[in-house]
Amino acid sequence: MNGEEILAALKKFGLYSYQAKIYYKLALHGPMKARELAVKSEVPMPRVYDCLQTLVSKNMVEVLLDAPKKFIAIQPEIAFKNLLFEHQKNLQ
Repeated sequence: MNGEEILAALKKFGLYSYQAKIYYKLALHGPMKARELAVKSEVPMPRVYDCLQTLVSKNMVEVLLDAPKKFIAIQPEIAFKNLLFEHQKNLQ
């Protein structure tokens, strides 16, 4: 799968565009601070924290206890299972 296909799959399972971009960049590049993530994902800085909070609640991203905070993507296989489970739960 290329990047566009991955983003489309993430959106198909209920992520918004900014959330999908953030998860994809974290999975691709590894742990990052919010500002780095805003630059790499091209998501406006004010929205990065909202999206990260949502992705953490969906068990797709973890917060590392560094100072300043860094964020890391959960392994894609696990993250997709978590996303699929939540998507199915919302359909019921």
